[in-house]
Amino acid sequence: MYKVGWIKMSAANSVENVDMEKLESISVVQFVGLPDRDARKELDALIIDGSGYSPTKELMIIQWLVQETLPMVWIYMKEAESSIIDLYASIGVTGIVTNNYSFESIGKFVKNTLQKHQIALTKTFVRKQTNETSLVLDEKNISVIVNGREILLTTHEYKVLYSLKNHPNQTVSYKELFQTIWPDELYQRECSNYRIANLISKLRKKIEKNPSKPNFIKTTRSIGYVYKE
Repeated sequence: MYKVGWIKMSAANSVENVDMEKLESISVVQFVGLPDRDARKELDALIIDGSGYSPTKELMIIQWLVQETLPMVWIYMKEAESSIIDLYASIGVTGIVTNNYSFESIGKFVKNTLQKHQIALTKTFVRKQTNETSLVLDEKNISVIVNGREILLTTHEYKVLYSLKNHPNQTVSYKELFQTIWPDELYQRECSNYRIANLISKLRKKIEKNPSKPNFIKTTRSIGYVYKE
């Protein structure tokens, strides 16, 4: 169950009694004034009771809460004029609820929003984990370890990968790669570029999950190749 703080900025003019039983979808902890940092760390979201005070009075505190602490902050108000709604929207408040909402509806609304937020975070994490790949060169064995799996390379394949990896996210030209691998040979553009392209093609087949859509070695058209980190 989500733990949500209901904050009364002042004891006066706030909602006298928050109906805890009707907020059954969430666990609510009530505070008068801003809870300390340790208390805030235990909360999944905040509902700030904005009844009975000028919104500009506490605006900086609310803006700080939105930006620095919790991703979900709602404002509860007895009435909400459009200008006040615009003001809160401009500082990133998650939403505004009024006494037109039942406490039961508020609880469900907050719970559903938190669930969607959690699902989105989970999907982002899974996608990141799925896309994450690691590549480590092993000079001693003339090999590369991709996601924990060792792949043996030829000397030329190792040299070209070493050269690219030493310049991450920077294009290394065909000529530079050719001179690194065959330093004693004369660079001849058409023939030499073909030899490099052929070498890269063989290397991609070994290290890329999908050689036609490489993750590690990208082509910079007509110039060379770049190792992407």
